[in-house]
Amino acid sequence: MKVLISGGVKNAKSSYAEDLAIKISNNNRLYYLATMVPYDEEDHKRIKLHQLSRIDKSFNTIEVATDIDKILNECDKHSTILLDSLTALVLNEMFKQEGKSIEEISKKISNNLNNLMNNVENIVIVTDYIFSDYQKFSNFTIDYLKLFADVSKSVASKCDLVIERVAGCNNILKGEELI
Repeated sequence: MKVLISGGVKNAKSSYAEDLAIKISNNNRLYYLATMVPYDEEDHKRIKLHQLSRIDKSFNTIEVATDIDKILNECDKHSTILLDSLTALVLNEMFKQEGKSIEEISKKISNNLNNLMNNVENIVIVTDYIFSDYQKFSNFTIDYLKLFADVSKSVASKCDLVIERVAGCNNILKGEELI
């Protein structure tokens, strides 16, 4: 099962994703791919809250900011992976690939994600909906939004289930809800 969960911040996407990953895992190994690179105290607090929420769950946490498919040597085909979050992964890759075109970066990220998705039984990907707060953006932000949109569309097209979390509730965009 391949699942994408999107929505605004503070919509319980991560906790819902954790529960869903556990449910679809069939008691196989669970991996939590943490992609956030902390830049300030707020980021550190957010990471700590996420870690505490998983303390009694069976996740093996792997911190991986870029090159997401490199974790494949650490898990088997029957694993269930929770990737949190695509939003951070795309930003991390964009900074790492500075000087390359958006198309090149998009292709690299999409290829890495395809490799990951094709080599594990289940994956739940958490992402943020960041397209509704329009203002005058810098060229960097516009490039990031284009890159993020490309990668998000690519991932969603390969998923069995796509969910948008709104006010803590699910809006099923593709597939059928499991929990």
